[in-house]
Amino acid sequence: MTRRWKTRIGCTALLLTLVILAVWATLVRTGTLHERVGDFCWRTGNERGAARWWKRALKRQPDNADLHFMRGAALDEIGHSRLSGALLEFQAAARLNPDDAAPLVCQSNIHLGRREYDRAAELAAQAMSKDPDIGHATYARAMLGLGRYNEAISHFNQFLRRLPGAIEVHYDLGRAYEAAGRLEEAVEAYRVGLRLRDERCKRRLAALGQVTEPNAKRTQ
Repeated sequence: MTRRWKTRIGCTALLLTLVILAVWATLVRTGTLHERVGDFCWRTGNERGAARWWKRALKRQPDNADLHFMRGAALDEIGHSRLSGALLEFQAAARLNPDDAAPLVCQSNIHLGRREYDRAAELAAQAMSKDPDIGHATYARAMLGLGRYNEAISHFNQFLRRLPGAIEVHYDLGRAYEAAGRLEEAVEAYRVGLRLRDERCKRRLAALGQVTEPNAKRTQ
């Protein structure tokens, strides 16, 4: 190999190295690298890793509503000890993207878990005002917690018209019917839930003295 070719190869390798370093520096500086690592952690079920890497990304992209939302989702998945942090992230996402209903629903669900039903209902109502197709189940659960059973029934049914296969909602609808004293409709809701393999519905049917269907565990 001639000296000229060796020089060309050396210069090309140096240039390629500089380009790689420049791209790497850009990814680190903008937070894109941290964001991508967080995405990988999330896809592989490592919620703690995702939350940690997205936190680093947010130091460089503090106005990224999607990042705040995803970090909130990761913290929410981690559980009780991180719910306050999740709530803050969802609040930031809602502030940065006021047209998005999803962060409001997520906030509402956290308040539901804390039995703060008035606040949960308020946030779910805000979500529905932005997107009529979202928030009905969350709002209905808040109404159920507040003892407003007919409103809960109405919103559970609205949700199920859009997503009839939502297993847990049939159980909740049955609870609302039962609390309202509408036992026949409660039994029907539980039977639908049981056909979708929700064992809670089986227990409620047994408590109500109802015989479960022989083929109840088959999906239809």
